[in-house]
Amino acid sequence: YKDRTNCKAILFRKDDEYIVSFFGTDFKNLKDLGTNVSMVAGNNPKQFKSAEKFVKKVMEKYSIPKEKLTAIGNSEGGAEAIYIKATFGIKDVYTFNGYVPKLVQYSNPNLEDNKIYNFRTSEDIVSKAGYSIGEDFIVDFQLKDGKKLKPGILKYIDYHRIDNMGD
Repeated sequence: YKDRTNCKAILFRKDDEYIVSFFGTDFKNLKDLGTNVSMVAGNNPKQFKSAEKFVKKVMEKYSIPKEKLTAIGNSEGGAEAIYIKATFGIKDVYTFNGYVPKLVQYSNPNLEDNKIYNFRTSEDIVSKAGYSIGEDFIVDFQLKDGKKLKPGILKYIDYHRIDNMGD
């Protein structure tokens, strides 16, 4: 699924369990960059509504009960996954260097079970910049294939990339 807001998601199924996966920021896309600015400003961006529309559609189409749906996402996708839990009260959320949006500071019964698991590297500034909810797991930062850390401020891009998260 991809729409005019550049929300990108895919639904997976194994037996009677479902996972909706949201993609992270595409730095070459102005809509994604606008979404990031909107989140940091404390707003619910249009991309969140697109994610909601997609999940509602697949839940109805495939008769998926919320207890059988898990959401995952990296970076911006992690924020969308948390938004989906807040909206529908789904089973679990797993984020990878995800940004936790401001909406979690408000009382929301769908978030009270804290079944939100945030995996991040200790060096990642994006996942530290948001709010705190759920359980955090710090994973090793590991450059793959003999790559070198980018110089200066660009190193934070390496720290944030999901493919540099250890096993």
